[in-house]
Amino acid sequence: MKQPISIQTVRWLTAIVAVGLLGIFAPTPSMAADPIVLGVSGPLTGSNAQYGAQWKTGFDLALDQINGAGGIKGRPLQYVFEDSQSDPRQSVTIAQKFVNDPTIVAELGDFSSPASMAASPIYQRAGLVQFGFTNSHPDFTKGGDFMWSNTVNQSDEQPALAEFAVKRLGLKRLAVIHLIPIGVAPARIFSSRPQGKTAPRSWRPRASYPTRRTIARRWSAFATPSQTASSSSPITRMAR
Repeated sequence: MKQPISIQTVRWLTAIVAVGLLGIFAPTPSMAADPIVLGVSGPLTGSNAQYGAQWKTGFDLALDQINGAGGIKGRPLQYVFEDSQSDPRQSVTIAQKFVNDPTIVAELGDFSSPASMAASPIYQRAGLVQFGFTNSHPDFTKGGDFMWSNTVNQSDEQPALAEFAVKRLGLKRLAVIHLIPIGVAPARIFSSRPQGKTAPRSWRPRASYPTRRTIARRWSAFATPSQTASSSSPITRMAR
């Protein structure tokens, strides 16, 4: 599950992009005042809107700092934020818009790996850098040499979590409850890496919310006998 991103992290990432652009865009007398524009594809509405709001706040603070110091070699830095709702269908439409805009020099986002990966072929064909700084899917950077991410890869993170759960915590039977679609790949990787006698199993929730009795019944399939026998268990109480 994605965790809230600190404003400081977003500012730092924006600064990295800005510094990288320093060596690319040397000012000329006719271009000195022209802005350097970044395209951002991310959620401003929908279930992941909180993350897009954090991005926007961080970007605004970073731009105030960068442009307050004179911009990039005299050119102001700007961004265009398009609301994708982290929906792959929306991210594809946004990608087509960005690659057709000659003022956009790089793209940031999307928030979720599935939304970013749906748009990757468009950016790859156009030769526009796609910096998915929250994208951790193992296949994201395999989309081409214009796809970049500095996030820990799930193929590295999830096996380590599975090993910690089994070897350090001593857990024997594990359930994985994940979001859709952004949690599908991490859950699959976690569940496919047993670190003991019993492999973790993944339950993917349906579109409708399960009843309390259904949750309790599924809990009993994973819990130990002592856990299911305890009348004080919150799951046991839920089923009543």
